Amino acid sequence: MDMGIKDQIWDFNQLMQERIGEVDLNDIPQELQDEYDTCEPMEPESCKPEIDTLGGEIYDNLISAEVSLPVDGILVQVKVTGQKRDPNGNPVGTPNGNPILDTRVCEVTFPYGHVDEYAANIIIENMYQQVDSDGNTHLIFQEITDHRCDSSALHTGKAKTTKGWYLQVADSYHP
Repeated sequence: MDMGIKDQIWDFNQLMQERIGEVDLNDIPQELQDEYDTCEPMEPESCKPEIDTLGGEIYDNLISAEVSLPVDGILVQVKVTGQKRDPNGNPVGTPNGNPILDTRVCEVTFPYGHVDEYAANIIIENMYQQVDSDGNTHLIFQEITDHRCDSSALHTGKAKTTKGWYLQVADSYHP
């Protein structure tokens, strides 16, 4: 049975007390007590940093995104792996909530390992073109040009699966 978070915390605290005993506040060094006494109590909302203050790649909503980008008229699935940096190590461009004003330059990795640079607004534009109103992606292809199967494609009984079948498709694109 799944324990609630409170139960898990209580169990953890009990285990810690068994191992190290009760903590006596008199055993805490005075400088730590002074530092603690000067702290203002925080409300939970004030503990959350603003996204704008995080900066850099700590909160970059594009990093690790997978998107299809046009390369020589063919859409290729790539993964955004980072933001381009200048010689001083600073990120190139400035993020903006409006994709048109987003000037970041991102590094994308292709399936065959090549890394290239794309403007963030190009990546965002392609992402929006490739999803429906619910955020789902649907891949459409023009035709199946070839197929093959391996020994794992053999099935027994009534269960038929696509395991072991490989299809080659032509001109795949997103609507």
